[in-house]
Amino acid sequence: MKIKSLVISISFVLFSPFLQKIAAQDVVIEWSPKMDEFVLGYYKMMANQIGLKNTEVNTISNCMLTQLKAKFPKGLRTSKEKFAEINSGLAKVCLSGKVLIVPWNDSNKAYVRKRFIEELPSDMPEEKKQQIATCFLTKYIAKYPNGVSTDQSVIAAQKADFKAIELICAKEIK
Repeated sequence: MKIKSLVISISFVLFSPFLQKIAAQDVVIEWSPKMDEFVLGYYKMMANQIGLKNTEVNTISNCMLTQLKAKFPKGLRTSKEKFAEINSGLAKVCLSGKVLIVPWNDSNKAYVRKRFIEELPSDMPEEKKQQIATCFLTKYIAKYPNGVSTDQSVIAAQKADFKAIELICAKEIK
């Protein structure tokens, strides 16, 4: 797993809770002041769940709304999967050049655990996957107790630690 993409994923691909709430239907956005307010509120809610500071929440949420409206000035109708991809792209643009610490909270831990397990070999027994994931999260959080940084100058070190801890845990859990 690439740590940079994981950081971006942690940062704003946590949009799936909203998408699950809209069930199996398509995402339909027809721009109006009320829809602007709804989408902005949604982005703020997601940013708050990630644990960003209020100023970061407002800046990033407003950027994402602006980018979404610019990209789809007439609104959009798309699948929830495609909408998640769109939001991921918007987040990358709006987070570009920003240095954030994405703190550890229950939501972020669960997301990292899920993504980590998905990267393990599919033929590995589920119990072993869970044990390795627990080991990994414990050690990675101990190494980065304040959270994961989006600072380009430290991403390489975080990525190296990520891989090293992954290997350590795989060896420890046999």
